[in-house]
Amino acid sequence: MLPASFEFILFSLLLFIVFYTVKTKYRTAVLLLGSIGYVSFLSIAFLVYVFLFILNNYWVGLKLSTSNEPQKKYLLLFGQALNLGGLIFYKYINFFIENLNLGLGLFNELQISSLHYIIPIGISYYTFQGISYLYLIYKAGDKPESNFINFALYMIYFPKLVAGPIERHRKFLPQLKGKLEFDYDRVVSGVRLITIGLFKKVVVGDTFFYIINRVYGNIDSFDGYGLIITLLIQPMQIYFDFSGYTDIAIGLSALFGIQLSQNFNAPFFATSVGDFWRRWHMSLSSWCNDFIYNRLMLKYRKWNNWAVIYAVFATFIIIGIWHGAKWTFVILGLLQGVAITLEYFKKKYRIQTFKYILGSGKSEFRDWVNRIYVYLFFAFSLIFFYAPDMNTVSYFLSNLFVNLDVFSTSVGFGVDFFEFILAFVLMVFFIRLEWQFIYKGRVMGSLLNDKGVFFRWSLYLFSFFLIVYMGKNQGHFVYAQF
Repeated sequence: MLPASFEFILFSLLLFIVFYTVKTKYRTAVLLLGSIGYVSFLSIAFLVYVFLFILNNYWVGLKLSTSNEPQKKYLLLFGQALNLGGLIFYKYINFFIENLNLGLGLFNELQISSLHYIIPIGISYYTFQGISYLYLIYKAGDKPESNFINFALYMIYFPKLVAGPIERHRKFLPQLKGKLEFDYDRVVSGVRLITIGLFKKVVVGDTFFYIINRVYGNIDSFDGYGLIITLLIQPMQIYFDFSGYTDIAIGLSALFGIQLSQNFNAPFFATSVGDFWRRWHMSLSSWCNDFIYNRLMLKYRKWNNWAVIYAVFATFIIIGIWHGAKWTFVILGLLQGVAITLEYFKKKYRIQTFKYILGSGKSEFRDWVNRIYVYLFFAFSLIFFYAPDMNTVSYFLSNLFVNLDVFSTSVGFGVDFFEFILAFVLMVFFIRLEWQFIYKGRVMGSLLNDKGVFFRWSLYLFSFFLIVYMGKNQGHFVYAQF
């Protein structure tokens, strides 16, 4: 029951009705019961793990506020050990076993069997929430949440459970203490955002995902233009899939009077890789910046520039590993670290080079050159994101420019050519809207409100038709696996 499914929409609608039927003081409890029901639908074993996770962070958080300094340190270590222990076990234990077996195979025939279990969905997201919650109580003196219902809802609130955003308790919990009242304009805005999210995910994201999944699943059947097209649409696929989910989560939360964090800010108009990561998956980037990069910079500030290099690489290796236990994800993180480090130390040289070539009055052209570079770099790095192993990466790169003498509109993707063109055109349309209403800062609310009822409802019906029609290509949310 993922957020683009009919079951999820029906579940959310029923919860919405119940939410505004009960008295205000019971509404957070309704949301918690709904979230528990959602988790139970995914897996009862998952529910048991989440319950223990919540108890650990709730109890440790309360104890941290009443204990003396030596006790606080041990309590923090205990709480974080359980948080990280669960994450490491479920996401990385088999990775350790596989690499240990490789080492053991060099000396003898001893092999350790891999473990078979289901990874709790969204475990990385709420684990990071638990880590920052306990750390800020210990380090910054934040007051722990005493209301267990509110705290549990913060951890497993169902719209953000599958793929974030990673919420800070300082923003989320205070909203639960106010009255969650019905607001017509907010509900209408939320429904529109849900529709936009479904449209982005199903019509564009899933159409491109069908192609990408087919290519990486049958990599030996593709070369040349097939791989080049795949390379170029990879950033758009993951963006429309992930930002579509975020729009659904934010829009659905608006129905209940809760504001979630933005996760994207026109990332494809970034003029550097560093700028890109300030606009892409912002809740993860800001979390890693606050709790990894800044802490390392502070600790090793005496190293000067070496502190920057160390903090950047450590942060992005962790971001890479956060995505999963594969060497391809480690390389994904390393590539970002290399690019950002080079940008940091070569910024002055790049500016001088552009001035020498273009003169001082061509900044807009320079920005577009940089945007193209950032897009192509991200597209290249995503090979390591989508590829299941290094052999696939090697084949992809070595066959990227093979057989380019003949181009055919039929390259074996298995998607109707009209549907691909439609998805591409709509992709361009959405990116154009982002340029106008996000990057340039125009007010987007007037885009539909100034139009007549006939125009608005014609647009809604057309959108619903395309969502249903293109739904046959529907795939899972890519970031749900993390």
